[in-house]
Amino acid sequence: EVLPHLLSVSDAQPVSWSVTQGMLARAGMLEELRDRVQRHPYSEPDETWQTLASFCWLAEAAAAVGDRGLAERCRQALAPYTGRMAVAGVALAIGPVDGYLALAEVVLGDVDRARELAGRAAELAREWRLPAYVEWLDGQRRRHRL
Repeated sequence: EVLPHLLSVSDAQPVSWSVTQGMLARAGMLEELRDRVQRHPYSEPDETWQTLASFCWLAEAAAAVGDRGLAERCRQALAPYTGRMAVAGVALAIGPVDGYLALAEVVLGDVDRARELAGRAAELAREWRLPAYVEWLDGQRRRHRL
C-alpha cells in the first residue's frame, strides 16, 4: 500500500532513493529497481542521520539485482559497523548491519564471508529480540544460499 505512493514522490526526493530501492527489492519489483538504480544512483555528500540505514537498504537492492558496483559501495560504507544496529536517526532501527553487509558480500563473490556475517546477524537479532528481522534474514539466506 505504501510503495505506490513512495514511487510517486521518490523521483523528486533524493533523500528517499535508498529506501525506495530497498522497498522495490523487497517487493520483487526488479525491473523497476534496475531502472531506478540506474536513473537515481544514491549519494550523500556528507554522512547524515540516515547514512547507515540507507546503505543497508541499498545492499538489499544490490543483492536483488546483482549490482556489483552498488554492492562494493555498500561494503565500504557498512564494514566499519559490524556488530551494530543499523539505524536512521533515533526513530528507525532495521536490524544488525551484518545481515545487510552479508548481502553485499554475496554479490561480490565472498560467500564464506557472507555466511559468517549472516550467522552473526542471526545471533545478534535473536539476542536483541528482533523476530521480524530473523524471518527476513532467513529468507535472504535461503535466496542466496547462505
